[in-house]
Amino acid sequence: MDASHLSEKVTQVNQGKRLTYDLLNPLAFAEPRADPVMVTWLAARPPEPFKRKRTVLLTYFGQNAGTSVFLDAQSSPHVIYRVPTAAVELKAPAL
Repeated sequence: MDASHLSEKVTQVNQGKRLTYDLLNPLAFAEPRADPVMVTWLAARPPEPFKRKRTVLLTYFGQNAGTSVFLDAQSSPHVIYRVPTAAVELKAPAL
């Protein structure tokens, strides 16, 4: 998938549209998830982008086994963060 496709999907999610299966495996049983959320870093030693601001807007893809996955659509190029779920607080929706 090229970067323009990803940017298009992030824009759609930020506009409140549902993420479609064409971005993920169409044979997957779980509904795809991508929600714009305000994320606050609660733990010590924050990663980027939390070093500049404690609360930032990110696209949330979900969590598994204590790790949450986010996309920073504001960065160029886009950055995916995998962080401990206990280290963040989510406030949704961010729209």
